[in-house]
Amino acid sequence: MLLLPLAVFVVMGALASTTIPDPAQPPPGIQHLLQKKSVFLMGIIAHPLEHRLSSTRILLRLEAFKEGENWHTISGNLLLSVRNCEKQWPVGQRLTGRVQIKPIRNLNNPGGFDYGQYLADQRIWVRGYVRQDADLVPLGKPERGLSYFIDIIRT
Repeated sequence: MLLLPLAVFVVMGALASTTIPDPAQPPPGIQHLLQKKSVFLMGIIAHPLEHRLSSTRILLRLEAFKEGENWHTISGNLLLSVRNCEKQWPVGQRLTGRVQIKPIRNLNNPGGFDYGQYLADQRIWVRGYVRQDADLVPLGKPERGLSYFIDIIRT
């Protein structure tokens, strides 16, 4: 009788461990993106802007990147830092622009906080930087999903 709960516990643990993202193994398109210094990206704002003292952070759900004349689809999230952000970008807004790509780095402090794993758990695989939000171009109107309406209520 005790074996059934134990078996269920083991199976649930095995299934849960397969869903833990590995920061060293990002999705294939992201791996290609990490080899670039600067790239033209397209993505949708997935979370309200996070204003800080020296910059603003935007979580972009990536859709595509441009290489040569061709656009390539990509999936995953990018944490975009904008030094001078003057616009109040809404959640759901599709943006495009040239972004400086930066890999996610840990401090390599033994026993310290694992920033790479923390971001991978949120499916954030890469960081990006633009000097000002004037370098970003909005495409169309914001998507009006649940996140959009939650952002409207918050602001």
